[in-house]
Amino acid sequence: IIRFEVIYSGEDAGSDWLYWLAGTKNLFAKQLPKMPKEYISRLVFDRQHRNMVLLKQGRVAGAICFRPFYERSFAEIVFCAISSNEQVKGYGTSIMNHLKQFVLGQGIAHFLTYADNFAIGYFKKQGFSKDLTLDRAVYAGYIKDYEGAHLMQCALHRGIPYVDMSCMLRVQRLAVIAATARRDQSGMVQAGLSSFSGKQWEVPGVVSAGWRRGMDAGAPRVQFSGDLQSFCSRLLNDLYGHGSCWPFLEPVSRDDAVDYYDIIKEPMDMQKLKGRVDSGHYRSVDVFVADVQRMFDNCRLYNPPGSPYVACANALQKFFRKQIGLPNNLPEA
Repeated sequence: IIRFEVIYSGEDAGSDWLYWLAGTKNLFAKQLPKMPKEYISRLVFDRQHRNMVLLKQGRVAGAICFRPFYERSFAEIVFCAISSNEQVKGYGTSIMNHLKQFVLGQGIAHFLTYADNFAIGYFKKQGFSKDLTLDRAVYAGYIKDYEGAHLMQCALHRGIPYVDMSCMLRVQRLAVIAATARRDQSGMVQAGLSSFSGKQWEVPGVVSAGWRRGMDAGAPRVQFSGDLQSFCSRLLNDLYGHGSCWPFLEPVSRDDAVDYYDIIKEPMDMQKLKGRVDSGHYRSVDVFVADVQRMFDNCRLYNPPGSPYVACANALQKFFRKQIGLPNNLPEA
């Protein structure tokens, strides 16, 4: 059984809270080994700090330590960690959403946090950005500066049901899919051909699907010399070296996006691309390029246009097409 609690040290702290506070301190000390244990203990047990804990079978499996500044309507997230044996289950997103819902009821409108390079990806997925819109005068002198870390901000909105957001998005996406399916002709089976003359427009269904003569005339092709596998491997390494590759490194977890595989029928990620390249799966560079493009297209299909994931997809696609000598086919922002 999983549940969430907000606990803190003080006169109201009973034996359960003290037990969970100790578990929170031990979790942070284990998952954040570079952070001094004395500093962790001081903040976790500080009466001005609060701790949102994720309890699994009565034990602390995840926690976020934060300090609210009620008079300034923002809170600073100090520590955030999930137990190593409970990761990749969507708990990081769940605890953050519960925290957002909780602080909204306390009058908090913004989160601030300092994130190192290892944590930036997580916080971006939770709606944080390094582009700050909060006036510096609001928080200057109230939060501690950390060297080697990036200050990130998340604006909270009262109209968003953070705890129920995944279910809400699932219902909306399924409604869009149902509406699209009513107009979709992809399921129609054509009579087919007894022989092919080489004229695409004579294939049943091609013209009704929108194809017109000359559409593929003069289409740019990827040019390369040498071994195809080495060429694809080099391109994939270039993608791994780009700063916007983080959303595509591994398959999407159902715990992070429960309806992802209801929407995306042909998932693609860099782990799968690497496996195909290493196994010699590709016999044509066009097929490899199509798989990479599918990865970007899937991202844009599932995520809203203004999300960090779509921004990464657009940036990485633009970089990829430049690497293979094709023009950017995305509209300029």
